[in-house]
Amino acid sequence: MLSCTLRRLDDLQDHLEPLRGADSALLRSNDFDTRLDELHAIRVELARLPGVGHELARVSGALELLLGLLLDADTHGPDCANLHCLLSLLARGLTQAEETLEQVI
Repeated sequence: MLSCTLRRLDDLQDHLEPLRGADSALLRSNDFDTRLDELHAIRVELARLPGVGHELARVSGALELLLGLLLDADTHGPDCANLHCLLSLLARGLTQAEETLEQVI
């Protein structure tokens, strides 16, 4: 869904870009070129969101694996050092994804 939205935004800017610098009092009075620059900056920020989605999917998969290991722990006993290491990596991934979302939003 996001890639479709980003594509639509790209198409919109591509459609409007030929009007940049146009000799039109209406466009100049509404700072059209500045608005195009703002649109581009928004596109750049939003383009970071798919990376956040990939990071969240990676963390989700790792959490599913961890839950499976914990279910199996009754018979094998968990190695706390390994669990701590895995959870630390997952926490770091979630923190990075959260920071990126915060920057974009």
